[in-house]
Amino acid sequence: MAAFSIARSARSSALAHSPRPAAISAQRVAIRDRQSQQHDMQKLVLILGTRREEIDLAKDLEQIEARVDELEHQATEQLSP
Repeated sequence: MAAFSIARSARSSALAHSPRPAAISAQRVAIRDRQSQQHDMQKLVLILGTRREEIDLAKDLEQIEARVDELEHQATEQLSP
């Protein structure tokens, strides 16, 4: 029983000092960083897409306003004596 306990203790000690837990920890950090970057990129894409839609709508609004002005001018000319 004592030999088993010593072997187990030695193995636990070796695992604690091996580079594997540090490498695994570093990989977890790298994965979290990539996930965070991906999330940030997805937010940026959504924001840029929304901004693009706003720009397109503003252009559409300008065209509509120009057309309304044109129609008002035509109506005024037609109603003038």
